[in-house]
Amino acid sequence: MKKIAAAVAAAACVLLSTAAHATQFRLDFNVGSFTNNFVTLDHAPITGSILFSATAMGAAVDSIDAVDLVIDNHVYTADEIGAELWGSNYAFGGKAAAIGSVEALTNDFYIYVNGFGNDFQFATDQTYLYFGRDITATISAADAGADVPEPASAALLLAGLGGLGLLRRRSSSSR
Repeated sequence: MKKIAAAVAAAACVLLSTAAHATQFRLDFNVGSFTNNFVTLDHAPITGSILFSATAMGAAVDSIDAVDLVIDNHVYTADEIGAELWGSNYAFGGKAAAIGSVEALTNDFYIYVNGFGNDFQFATDQTYLYFGRDITATISAADAGADVPEPASAALLLAGLGGLGLLRRRSSSSR
């Protein structure tokens, strides 16, 4: 009877295990001109990209995987950038202030991407706020995604297989 129960438990572990689907997305953006208090500012265009993972477009960001962004000689890294989901839209930004706001005199920025219009602001350790204009931003799937086993399912499967091994060992030693 114990062997049957163990076999049923192992089969249930295999059949009920699921996989999470992580997809990488790529945000590409370009900001052509800037203002500060309605005055056009002379600054070179800013072009960047952020590679991030989420279960689906419009789902919360699981991780920032790579960044290609330089603003006034500051090279951003994935650790410096966070993301938030605002409704079904995304906000990415530096972590000096809360995402979606910029702290003056820091290497901070944010970009808000939605279907109706985009918003971009930045500040450097030498400047106050710059507000972006002429912003283009697109988010596209970077790959087809990879099935990633969920940790709880994998642990359940391993526990079931371990239990089967113990039962087999116990039954072979009792003969």
